Amino acid sequence: MLELFTAEGLTARSWTVRQVAGQGLQGESTAGDRCWLGNQVLMAAQRQHLGPRLAEVVAETLRDGLSFTLLAWSGEVHAVWVFGEELRPGVREMLDWCAAQRL
Repeated sequence: MLELFTAEGLTARSWTVRQVAGQGLQGESTAGDRCWLGNQVLMAAQRQHLGPRLAEVVAETLRDGLSFTLLAWSGEVHAVWVFGEELRPGVREMLDWCAAQRL
């Protein structure tokens, strides 16, 4: 069981969380509430609507080549987390070497 924050539309505090392979996580409370944390495929499969404001954030994030995850419940995506990532020094050279070796 996982203790979560109380948010509008999510009333229970005790949750069971399961992994949805390749898509994210699904939480279900003892009160029957459900929430999802994951990618757009998961949100579409669970019929969680991405409103226009957050859809623009997702579009911009995709244009910038960044990673993100979505949080949804009650039929709506409520949050987007965007992750800025940087390669460690030397990784670009190693990738170039691997490409030259046809690996």
